[in-house]
Amino acid sequence: MRWYASALIVQSRILRHQGRYHDAARFAARALRLALKNQERLTQIDALIARSEAYGAERKKHDLAVADLLDALKLNRTADGTTSSSNPKVHAICHLHFVQNFLALKRLPDALASFAEWEKVRNFALDERFGDDHLCGDVRQFTSLPRFHLLSHRLKVSLHTVNTN
Repeated sequence: MRWYASALIVQSRILRHQGRYHDAARFAARALRLALKNQERLTQIDALIARSEAYGAERKKHDLAVADLLDALKLNRTADGTTSSSNPKVHAICHLHFVQNFLALKRLPDALASFAEWEKVRNFALDERFGDDHLCGDVRQFTSLPRFHLLSHRLKVSLHTVNTN
């Protein structure tokens, strides 16, 4: 069943790239339900991130994207329930997506805090060899971006080519 849920997540991302955001969110939700039923924590995290990506790409759903990312971070906590991250790649990706969504919501302080959190873990997340390899690929796509100071760009900076209007 894990492979089926993973296939649904891949389909969700394909649909998102095709601009079919509602369908992408629907496929990610199906993957999430399957992962919940089978108690597959990492697949649940991946499905939440995929659904947040679909919500984030669709206008006026950034608040739903943030909620899914918060749920993914909660699932990523260590087994003893501490706030430290059990998978730094998941932590890094969630915070990059937070930056995007907070900028779209014009929540600059939250965007800056998430960017700072990402900067704390980015090297560790890229250097570690455990976790889901496709998540690491998502992190690598952002590390090639030039460094910039968010305040000097007055919220007009987009981390990549997603339309945040």
